[in-house]
Amino acid sequence: MWKVLGFFLVLACASQAERLKVSVYYESLCGDSIRFVKNQLFPVYKLLGNALQVDLVPYGKASSSNESGKLVFTCQHGPQECYGNKFHACAISQNSVEESTEFVYCSLSSTEESPASDETLERCSNSSGISWKALQSCYESGRADALLIKNGERTSAITPPLKFVPTIIFNDHFDQTNQDRSLRDLLSVVCELLNQHKELNGEYKFSCQHGPSECLANKYQSCVLALNYGQQKNVLFVDCIMRKRSAADFNNVQSCAELLNLNTAKIKACSESSEGDRLLARNGDLTWQLDPQISFVPTIVYDQKYNSDAQSQSLQDFVAVVCSKIEGNKPEICKDRKLPQTNGWGWFG
Repeated sequence: MWKVLGFFLVLACASQAERLKVSVYYESLCGDSIRFVKNQLFPVYKLLGNALQVDLVPYGKASSSNESGKLVFTCQHGPQECYGNKFHACAISQNSVEESTEFVYCSLSSTEESPASDETLERCSNSSGISWKALQSCYESGRADALLIKNGERTSAITPPLKFVPTIIFNDHFDQTNQDRSLRDLLSVVCELLNQHKELNGEYKFSCQHGPSECLANKYQSCVLALNYGQQKNVLFVDCIMRKRSAADFNNVQSCAELLNLNTAKIKACSESSEGDRLLARNGDLTWQLDPQISFVPTIVYDQKYNSDAQSQSLQDFVAVVCSKIEGNKPEICKDRKLPQTNGWGWFG
């Protein structure tokens, strides 16, 4: 007997009402900083922004000196990086976290011009809803220098001293393991830390990829599966509700439940109680225990073992993959069924 595990309830992090502070000490022209912001920080921020307190600190391994009464900065990747750091500092200081994070991401994602060029900085200020004139004024007035000095003081105060850029710190506490993991998989680190900091009274707050309604829909499905109406009814319910315009509308939940003779009152009671939260948090734990870490939804696992080819093939022809795993006599639907070819990458997106 083979077993397929379908993770319907994924990318939900249980957390306390207090947000997780993520401080990133970076440089505007540092390749590692660019990769981290583009591939890790910004995607996680877009996914879980309401659960995070993003704290961006542009400075890195820069230094400052006073030369004939003039403040001079020296940056790891040259004067242009100091220029970019100053504009980033101004954007972060003068605007909302959402606007400044969008600005920093846009700047570091530039491929046509330097991330620290005027062309890039102006374009990104406009696309992020930030006043370009205000940024120029901040730079020309000397306020940018004062902001960079402050960032340098913050950077120098890191314990242990900063050795790598970017340095990522959670809730003002540096942990080397979390630093190393965050460079590769920030999402799993964030979700683990959010789960660790759930409120002592057992209440949870969930952040889902497609918003609060998805969390509610996931909770309804968690409750139905936990009530254990049997595999066939569980699958039929999920199929039914996923075909509805809104899986978070309880009228749709009730319609699918009644169609399968499920106890609607129990489903509703579960979803509105701490039990529904507990079930969803447990599904989050199961999801983040996957090896390798989840990077695509849906993820399909057979016999508790993940295989990238089987994942890719399942997205093309699930029945063919299931048929290939049935030993002995196969049902008629499996006749002449061939596994689709894969490109060797495993994932489609």
